[in-house]
Amino acid sequence: MAGKQTIQNHVIAYFAWRFDRPPSQFDRKTKVRDAFENDEAWEALADTFNDMLWMQQLGVKVAQSDMDDLSTIGDLTDLIAQKAGKKAKTLKGAEFAPPDEIHWPL
Repeated sequence: MAGKQTIQNHVIAYFAWRFDRPPSQFDRKTKVRDAFENDEAWEALADTFNDMLWMQQLGVKVAQSDMDDLSTIGDLTDLIAQKAGKKAKTLKGAEFAPPDEIHWPL
C-alpha cells in the first residue's frame, strides 16, 4: 500500500501544482478529467506524466489511449500502480503532511 500511496501523492502533487491548490483539496475521488477542455487535452496528460522523473524511475509509460476510461485521481493512481507492479514500493518523494501538521519556520 505504501507504494500506491506514494504514487497517489505524486499524482496529487501534480494536480495541486497544475491548479494552484493545496494538496489537501485533492483525494482519490477528485474528478480531475472535468477540468480539461476536451478529450485530446486529457489524453495528452499521459505524455506529461510520462515525462515526469518519478514515472521514469518506475519505468512506466501511460498511453494516451489508457486515459479514455480514467476520470479521477484514484483511477490514474491505480493504473500507474498496476503498471509499476512491485517497483511501486521503491518509489520515493512527494510526501506531504496534512495542512494542520505543517510547521512553518518563523
